[in-house]
Amino acid sequence: MEGDVAADQTGVTRLSYSERDHAAAALSRAFFDDPLQTYMLLDPDERVRLSPPFFNCILRHGQLFGEVHTTLRTAQAAAVWLPLPRSRDDAGTHEASPLLELPEIVGEDAMQRSERVMDFLDQFHKRTHQVRTGTSA
Repeated sequence: MEGDVAADQTGVTRLSYSERDHAAAALSRAFFDDPLQTYMLLDPDERVRLSPPFFNCILRHGQLFGEVHTTLRTAQAAAVWLPLPRSRDDAGTHEASPLLELPEIVGEDAMQRSERVMDFLDQFHKRTHQVRTGTSA
């Protein structure tokens, strides 16, 4: 049936290691003009060059410490699902985390810009977590 074919083409599956480069390329295209990505990687030519290894690193982290899902057949998108960290220090600083490679990939200046935004956003993440769990600051 027609509906079955459409569902089959738009299905979701776990990202395989062999599809990670395709997914990283798709994320690079999708986030090319994203405000955080443009703030982190100011130069558009540098963004074209560095975004694929940046997203590949994030996808590897997701595959090691959570789950990464993508579209069937060819990775045209990706979603990284990670468990909530017990603390900020727990969020990607594990000695085996590929995220520790990010400063080498994008450079220290880009990482500092990204971290400033993440530090700002942390206050909202904490508030959301407190509301959901009923905890206080």
